[in-house]
Amino acid sequence: ANRPSDPKERLESMREVLVPPDARPRLRAHRAWPSIVQHFVDHCLHSSSPESPAVLLVMGAKGVGKSTCCRFLVNSLLSLQVPEVFFLETDLGQPELGPPGVVTLHRIRCPMLQVPHSEQHRHERI
Repeated sequence: ANRPSDPKERLESMREVLVPPDARPRLRAHRAWPSIVQHFVDHCLHSSSPESPAVLLVMGAKGVGKSTCCRFLVNSLLSLQVPEVFFLETDLGQPELGPPGVVTLHRIRCPMLQVPHSEQHRHERI
């Protein structure tokens, strides 16, 4: 193929492939998600209580970004000084935090920054 013959050029071409560009976002958020978070905080979260907690359901067809949306929502709420978020994981095939094939409730107190399954130990399973 078109591989550079000079070792320095080969190293540089490998570096371009292996190092992600800074301009590319790691998490792509739909433009509506921040307003959904703000609406949830303004209209649902402030009027909730331990007996009647605020609940947000994320649903949609396969491959539309439900897991990414949930990750965004959890991280956004935590960044707004919500001390903990309870996340009921019902995706049996490709769970974010729990083992496959199991419906799991998680208490999340720190942002979800790693790839799925790499941070299972950081969140409490209820």
